[in-house]
Amino acid sequence: MASEIITLALKSILRNAKDVEVFLAANPGKTDEQLLAAALALKNEKSVVRRKQKELVEKKQSQELRKKVALGSWDEMLFIARALVLCGLPYKRTKDREVIKTARLGNGDKLRVTFKASKSGVDLPFGKDRALLAWITTCAKKQGNARVKFESTAEFIRAFGLSDSGTHYKAFRDSLDRLKGFSCYIEVDNGEKEASHHESVIKDAVVPSRSDARRELSGEVRLLAEKDHSGYYLELDPSFYQELVDHSVPLPLDLMKKYGNNPIAWDFIQLISYRTAAAKTTSRIPLDTLVSMLGSSDSNIWRLRATLESILEELKEIWPEMNARFEGKRKNTLFVIGPPLNGHTLVPRKAKASIGITKMEALDPEVIDVDQEED
Repeated sequence: MASEIITLALKSILRNAKDVEVFLAANPGKTDEQLLAAALALKNEKSVVRRKQKELVEKKQSQELRKKVALGSWDEMLFIARALVLCGLPYKRTKDREVIKTARLGNGDKLRVTFKASKSGVDLPFGKDRALLAWITTCAKKQGNARVKFESTAEFIRAFGLSDSGTHYKAFRDSLDRLKGFSCYIEVDNGEKEASHHESVIKDAVVPSRSDARRELSGEVRLLAEKDHSGYYLELDPSFYQELVDHSVPLPLDLMKKYGNNPIAWDFIQLISYRTAAAKTTSRIPLDTLVSMLGSSDSNIWRLRATLESILEELKEIWPEMNARFEGKRKNTLFVIGPPLNGHTLVPRKAKASIGITKMEALDPEVIDVDQEED
């Protein structure tokens, strides 16, 4: 029988007591050293199997996405305000109360977006908060109204894919509080005149309390007549909603949900999709300018380039017509982007007539389930 110390060591390798029990039954008479060696070998073998399974899943996923790109047959679309496509939210939690980003529009006009944390004690939105906001703006676009309505607690819970986990619900509320607590100042300058407007993003919200959500999830029926309001809702600020109506950028849900937990990839892909669709000629963007546009806080821009190149390779697999690449080395690195081959954009022009997505969990089941921590 294995000693208590060896049993604990095996548990740390094999993860749970049941696996240790099965492992010991399959390896009778072995010394402690032999048991540890066999356990490590088994762990490595399982890791290889899991990795191969993951690779097969990703390959199949890429093939399916490639087919959708080729046919232009995206089932559902996300709709995001142009200002947030070109000037995305911070990637990581920041204590800064104001963040300024700039970009060039397709017509050459300069876009400047200032994010401000307007509520005391609440940080700017960051990381995966952008996915939640994308879901809200898509629903507003779908409903044709700045106010996204839910008729009951159950509908709200289903829409956001919430569970009765306290941590789960808190992560969602924290994300929503950050979105409610910030505003944008959007400026567009064409060299002759400047148009600007200051706008909150989420003007108002009435959402179920955690206790209401838990009662509904446990099967207890809650009638809206018990409440002082006619339903739950999230309401975009009128000026931000108008920005969405005037300048919404469609992005394929099936592709973006793959990157719900990767804000750098999310922002880079939406930037490429927009720029290639708007481009009439090829542009060459210095790497440091691209980094500024993306707003990365990574001090090693060469490491960031490697990350972005990896994202480009993945995107090229499903969209070979993409015209975007890096050229040059070190300080001479340029990001080259232009019209796609044969005019084959990632999202068909007709996509603006196709609005889907009815559940937040369709975007990413883990997007509000995993706490966002500062690295």
